Amino acid sequence: MYDHPRAGSAGQPHRDPPTPYNISVLGGAGGSFAPSLPSLVPGSILIGRAEFIPLNLIAHILTFIEDDAASLAALCATSRVLYYMALPVLWKRVHLQSFNGVRSRKRNRDGEFKETPEGMGGASPFSVALNALVTHPNAGKHVRSLGLEGEYGEGDAELERCSRAGRVSENAMMLNICVRAALDRCTELQSFYWKLQTRLLPTTYQGLARLKDLKSLHVRFPSSRAPQPTCEIPTMPHLKRLVVTDYDPLCYPDDISKMIFEAQDLEELQLHFSPRMRDAGEPSVQLSHIVRRNIMADRKMKLKRVGVYNLYGKPETELLLRACDVSLVEEFTSINCFGKDEDETGALQTNFTDQAWVEGPYELFPLMKMWRVDQLHRGHAKSFLHRKGLERIYLLNARHGQPPDYESPTGPDSSTDGSATDSSRTSTPISGSMRSSSLKDLYLDTICKAAGDTLKHLIFPFKWSMSAAMIAKLIRSCPSLTQLSACIECNDVKVWKLLMPFLKQLRALRVKMVSEPGCSDTPPNLPWQNSDDLTEELSKLLANGGYDTLRYIGIGDMVWEAVGWEEKIEKVPICDNGEQFKEESVRRRKVNKVSREHVKDVAIWKYDTLDVI
Repeated sequence: MYDHPRAGSAGQPHRDPPTPYNISVLGGAGGSFAPSLPSLVPGSILIGRAEFIPLNLIAHILTFIEDDAASLAALCATSRVLYYMALPVLWKRVHLQSFNGVRSRKRNRDGEFKETPEGMGGASPFSVALNALVTHPNAGKHVRSLGLEGEYGEGDAELERCSRAGRVSENAMMLNICVRAALDRCTELQSFYWKLQTRLLPTTYQGLARLKDLKSLHVRFPSSRAPQPTCEIPTMPHLKRLVVTDYDPLCYPDDISKMIFEAQDLEELQLHFSPRMRDAGEPSVQLSHIVRRNIMADRKMKLKRVGVYNLYGKPETELLLRACDVSLVEEFTSINCFGKDEDETGALQTNFTDQAWVEGPYELFPLMKMWRVDQLHRGHAKSFLHRKGLERIYLLNARHGQPPDYESPTGPDSSTDGSATDSSRTSTPISGSMRSSSLKDLYLDTICKAAGDTLKHLIFPFKWSMSAAMIAKLIRSCPSLTQLSACIECNDVKVWKLLMPFLKQLRALRVKMVSEPGCSDTPPNLPWQNSDDLTEELSKLLANGGYDTLRYIGIGDMVWEAVGWEEKIEKVPICDNGEQFKEESVRRRKVNKVSREHVKDVAIWKYDTLDVI
């Protein structure tokens, strides 16, 4: 990439070049900076006078390709004005991934696709991008988000050798020096995340502490037990979001207590611990140690979003209440923290510690609006009664160490007892048993009673199938639902006719269908075998009134998107015997089958994972 000359001619005062951020100063049209049509369409011929495109229109066009780095880079090489307009968008979000090996990509060479190593003739894309951040005169000041992840050339053997010598590895030190140089150029950085397996060193922490606009920080701690130097992370007073992943007390994590104590504007705290401790039954985590400075100073964090992952430690409720004002928390996530579901059997080495957390006070988080949890327990269900105004409840299907339970539209086994077909699974769903049925009824009753008027999003576990009566009860109690995920008992697509007329605001629906009691495992009149048939059936159903807001439909692992309307010519029988037909134009909803990637930002798919969000 090259640097264009400065705008303005000799004898004229210099004016800043146009960017998406100073259009209001230059004017929407852009004046002399507005590009002509030939600069946008090479080879075009103008008749009469040149036509100019307003800068605000160009900025609007760039919003549609802001995730397409190749197109933005091509625009930067088109003309001077487009260079100035596209460069800030190109460098706004920088995500770099490092790989230990050399990867190859298929490229078109002389009409043939051939394997070409990435970075051939130079360095890896990861190194080239870091070099551009450091050396390019204009790139760094446009970066608002910078992320590094992957593997960097620091193997276990090298780490062990350097640990015995009492020093850090050369690769880790050089990487941190390069990142520090890049951070010094990114003066307006607002978000930084480090997901490399290499340790962050003090030189990088000091560079982050100098950034006055830094609002979000995501740090992944190393998972190696080799002795390594630790440091106290410096103060970042303007921080609003802190995410810490893979925290393991035995892997020499850095001390984050001072950073948390000084970040008085902190609104979100996500603590992800290594699952090793829970798997090994080792309660070595102490939350009070992480927030010890707040406890000693009696300064409560004013958090709005809290997340805890893979926690296994003794409950310290009284101390934690001195460190955090729980009355302000609006969103709470707990994943793999309280053991298995209550209706699951089996010996649990973590049961004594887990039960101490579940039996805690119910009045915590009285103003909570979002609850995301992967464990089903009557203690959690009863706590709903002490929280008014819940808007989003996500009872996850995902479980640590288990495959997802939505591999097919009817699941691995569509029998109503919900028993798993894979004998190797550690959990044994017994939704047909009295214990599981009682827990299911408790959750449904509590949700309808405590959050019915305000509930907008609901993920109800697929392990519990819902009958028509349960669906009717849910619909009557929760008329404001916009996204719903549940397992439904039905033999055909009549579920749509039951759900939709009463959920006028429903935007996304995700279901797993199982047979009603007394029917075969695979409903014979559901067109699961042919997704095209199901697409056509959905198109007809959504053409009826009451489905205008519905956009995303998920059945098992298949997803459809309803986009607009279309006219189709169909044959309609003239007489009752069906022997004569006539062609009529009918209006159908246009339904397209899409991939799971297409709905990655829709809540009922996005939050049904074990990832830190």
